[in-house]
Amino acid sequence: MLKNESLEPGEADFSVRGDVARSLTRADLMVMVALVAISGVALILWSHLGDELIPVNNGVAYDSKTYAQITREPLASLFGGLDIHRVQRVVPSLVVFLMLAPFGLHTSTTALLLAFQVLNYTLIALTAVLWWATARRLGLSRPAGWIGFLALFMNYGLLKLSAYYPVLTDRPGFFLGMVLVWAVVAKKHALLPLIAVVGAFTWPTVAYSALGLYALSRPGGTLRPSRWWGVATAGALALGLTAGAVAVYRCGEGCASALMRAPVVPALLPLSLVVLLLWVYFATRPLLELVTIPNVLRAIDWRRLLIAAAVMLAIVVVQRSMADPSFRTVSRTLYNTALGGAVKPAGFLVAHSVFYGPAVLLLVLTWRRAVSALSTYGVGMVALVLGYVVLAITVEARILLNEWPFFVLLAAVVVDQLGWKARQAWIFAALSFVMSRVWFPVYHGEYTGDWRKFPDQFYGMSLGLKMTLTSYSVMAAASLGVGLVLLWLVRRPGREARVD
Repeated sequence: MLKNESLEPGEADFSVRGDVARSLTRADLMVMVALVAISGVALILWSHLGDELIPVNNGVAYDSKTYAQITREPLASLFGGLDIHRVQRVVPSLVVFLMLAPFGLHTSTTALLLAFQVLNYTLIALTAVLWWATARRLGLSRPAGWIGFLALFMNYGLLKLSAYYPVLTDRPGFFLGMVLVWAVVAKKHALLPLIAVVGAFTWPTVAYSALGLYALSRPGGTLRPSRWWGVATAGALALGLTAGAVAVYRCGEGCASALMRAPVVPALLPLSLVVLLLWVYFATRPLLELVTIPNVLRAIDWRRLLIAAAVMLAIVVVQRSMADPSFRTVSRTLYNTALGGAVKPAGFLVAHSVFYGPAVLLLVLTWRRAVSALSTYGVGMVALVLGYVVLAITVEARILLNEWPFFVLLAAVVVDQLGWKARQAWIFAALSFVMSRVWFPVYHGEYTGDWRKFPDQFYGMSLGLKMTLTSYSVMAAASLGVGLVLLWLVRRPGREARVD
C-alpha cells in the first residue's frame, strides 16, 4: 500500500495499490445510479403488472398496516395509539404522506405502494452516491469500489424486497446506516447527533450507533490489543449467549414469540447450540481484543459524551410521551435475538447469506483481516461492529439492514487489500446476481396463511425466520457452494492472502 502522508494519527490508510486499477470515476457513479434506477423501474412494473407483490392486505402486508395508516392519517396516528416500536419508525410514512398529499393520493393503496417503492429505490440510489464518495475518499481500488456497490445493492433484501414488500422502514434505516459510514469516513462527527435524532424516528439502532460513535470519537492512536482480555471476554460472552438461548427455549412463549420458536428444530438443537457457542467466540474475540478498558477510556470525548447523553435523554422523553404501552419490550427483543441463534445449526449465517449475498461469506473467510482494517478507525467503530456481530445471531436478517453498510465497508477494504482485479469483481457480480434471486418469482399464488406450506414458503424460504428444514438445507448447500468459490478467490492473490 502506498503511504498517505496527509493522514492524522489513528486515521485509516487505504490508498490505491500500485498494481490495482484506479479508484472509482464519475462514469462509475453514473452507471451505479443508472443500474439502481433501471432495476427499480423494472421491478416496480413487475410488481404491479405481473403480480410480483406480496399478496397480503392488497400488498400492504403484515405489520406494515400501521405504516400505511400513518401515511393516510398522520396526525390521528401520531397522537392516537402507536406503541414505541412504531413511534421509532414514523418518518418514512410521513415522507410518503408529503409525497402524496399535494395530489390527494395519500388515501389510495395503489399510490401508497408505488410511493413507498419509489422512496425505497431512491434511497438505494442515494446510498450508491454516498458509497461512491466513501470509496473515493478511502482511495479504494475500482474493483473494491464496485464490489462494495454490489454488496450494498445486488442482494435479495435490497434489490428484490424493495418492490415485493415495499411498505416498511427498512430501506430508510439502511440509507441512514450508509450516512453514518460516510460521516465517520469523512470525519463529519458534528452531524452525528442530527443523524441520531432523525434515526430515532426511523430505525431504532441509528440513534444508539450515531451517539456511540459521537462519544467515542477522540483520536487515540493505534489500538493496543490484549489477547487474554479477548479470550476471557469472548469466552464469557459465548457461554452467556448460549446459556441464554437455552433458557429462552425452555421458558416457552412467555419469553420469545411463537413465530421465533416455531422454526426451532428440537432434534438439531444441541448441534445448533454448539455452533452458536463457537461462532460467538471466534467472531467476537478479535474485536474484544481491541475493546479494552484503556482503549475505550482513551477514545471517550467527555464533552461529546455529555451532549450524546442529553440528546438520548431528549429522544427517550419525546418517544415515551408519544407512545402507548406495548408488548414489544426490550427484554422480549433480547429473548427473540438469543433464541434466533439456536433456530437451526448456523441458521443465522445461512439467513444473512441468503438475504445479503456473498459479501457475508467473504467476511467470514477474512474476518481477522477485516477487524485489523477496522481497528484503524478507532475503538468506537470496533465497539459498534462488536454490537452488530452480537445482534447478528438473530435469524431475522432484515433487522441488520441499518448495520449492513458497515459490513460492506469492511468487505470492500478486504478486497482492496487482497488486490482483486476486474476478473474477480465479475465473478463476485455473478455470485451476487444468482444469490439475489431477482430472476425468481416470489409470487406463485395467493397465500394460505401458513408459512410452512407453499406458495407461502416461496417467500419464507428466503427469510431465516420462516425457513422450513428443507428450505434451510437447500439454502445452506447453496451458501456453501458460493463460499467455496469465494475461498478459491481469496486464496488466489498469493501468499499475502490469508483465510481467517
